[in-house]
Amino acid sequence: MGAEDAYLEGTCRTYAPEKRDYIEARLGESLKALDLMFGTQSQLDYKRGHSATINNPDAIDFMEGVAKAYLGPEAIDHPLFPSMAAEDFGYYTQAIKGAFLWLGTGFEGNPALHNASLTIDESILKTGVTLMAGGIAELLAPGQTEA
Repeated sequence: MGAEDAYLEGTCRTYAPEKRDYIEARLGESLKALDLMFGTQSQLDYKRGHSATINNPDAIDFMEGVAKAYLGPEAIDHPLFPSMAAEDFGYYTQAIKGAFLWLGTGFEGNPALHNASLTIDESILKTGVTLMAGGIAELLAPGQTEA
């Protein structure tokens, strides 16, 4: 005895856009193979959402220099692994050099982002404003051509 219908949903994010094409094609091929094997009928409804936000290395280096100059080297924390965060900001970084930075608004025992119980540590706002204003000041400095 088996289910009459099945529905599978998921999210696909990659660091390279061509990998999304590859994965979509392989999923379609896998469904066709399963249909042949089990005599089923499947349909792939692959909807592309936001891509992974991919930072430009030059923009990261620039903002790291800004952070060191305006906040001190202790303000910088490099993650061990790249984030697969999908933000609409990723559309900007596909068109122009950019860097998505995490300010660290959480604190011990606080729920993660996108949770109704999340409480933001507002003291971090000063850090964010300093970082952004410092970046603008450095970009507008004489002799600076781009980040």
